[in-house]
Amino acid sequence: MQRLEIASEPIRTSLIEAGTGRPTLLVHGTSSSAETNWAALLPGLAQRRRCLALDLAGSGETRDDGAPLTLDALVGQVRDCMVLAGDLPVDLVGYS
Repeated sequence: MQRLEIASEPIRTSLIEAGTGRPTLLVHGTSSSAETNWAALLPGLAQRRRCLALDLAGSGETRDDGAPLTLDALVGQVRDCMVLAGDLPVDLVGYS
């Protein structure tokens, strides 16, 4: 398991990457983080999948840059992480 950081305009998005195989993007719920929502599940999921668990703007290891938090900005973060995953299709799992 490793922590990565990618450029997502206008911020830098932190994410946890673990495992190999078909990519699965894990998106945490409001007022949470990748660590809080996914840490207990990552070891099991990573046995069969390449897991990318991102921290949305202002959550976990992703800093709040002070810009307004908009749905477009959050979608941009998810899109950029899907691009990082590379191999399509990417399974998307959300927690709310």
